[in-house]
Amino acid sequence: MKKLNKNENIILELISKKNELTIKNIEEEISIERRTAQRALKSLSENGLIEAIGTTKDRSYRRVFLEKEALFNYIVFSSGVMVGELHFGSGEYIFNYDENTKVKH
Repeated sequence: MKKLNKNENIILELISKKNELTIKNIEEEISIERRTAQRALKSLSENGLIEAIGTTKDRSYRRVFLEKEALFNYIVFSSGVMVGELHFGSGEYIFNYDENTKVKH
């Protein structure tokens, strides 16, 4: 992944805070030219940091987080035994069971 420029960093931070934005929202929030925002969004999308949602006319953008980027990571115990890890704060919750944990059915 290439190093992000100033506009890309600003837009990425804004989308991370607001969860989902349109290009119009971005223009209004940070007073940026539409074409500059479009170039930054394209680069962020190509780098897998955001995803475009919807058709061209109604498109919005949402932050994509990798598991390692989750804001909160917790180890989960049950009766003193580690059962897995919980990752959240990235727009979703991910629970990974410890492979040594036996699940009762």
